[in-house]
Amino acid sequence: KTKQQIMYFLAGHRNYSFVLTKASAVDKCNKAELSELSVRYEKWTQAVSDYDDYKQYQPVMKEYQALSGLRKNSFKKKHETELENYAIYRDRVKAVMPENMKISKPYIDKQLAEVLAQQEQIQRKSSRVAADLARLSVFKGNLREMEVQQRVDEQAREQNRDKKHENTI
Repeated sequence: KTKQQIMYFLAGHRNYSFVLTKASAVDKCNKAELSELSVRYEKWTQAVSDYDDYKQYQPVMKEYQALSGLRKNSFKKKHETELENYAIYRDRVKAVMPENMKISKPYIDKQLAEVLAQQEQIQRKSSRVAADLARLSVFKGNLREMEVQQRVDEQAREQNRDKKHENTI
């Protein structure tokens, strides 16, 4: 790249330190967003697991609810652990569902998919920032090299001028 191209690129980004500051701010924001998404991801993956357990105990609960009288009491004693587990997992899943909404596996799957899509979007944005910073670093290095070469060339020209001037005297 020519010095003009590099200078134009850097000028387009005002200056290198501004770009670094902006990239650092974007990176911090992305980390905060990823941290929040990580919590949401954990919440929804746990909900999927709890839903699966809830469904496993649902037939026992339905059978219990269909009974009455002594048979219901006998069934409850025999299946006490399963009925307690059903209540635990049902309550866990209900806790992540919107109020007044029935337990819904499609809803849980949709929430999990949204979190994953947001994570992917942030990771793509972070990759672009990293690539821009790498490009800027290369351009800045190239600019420094060109400036050093220009100084060396200018010193060599001055020495040549001085020698020519001495030879003419």
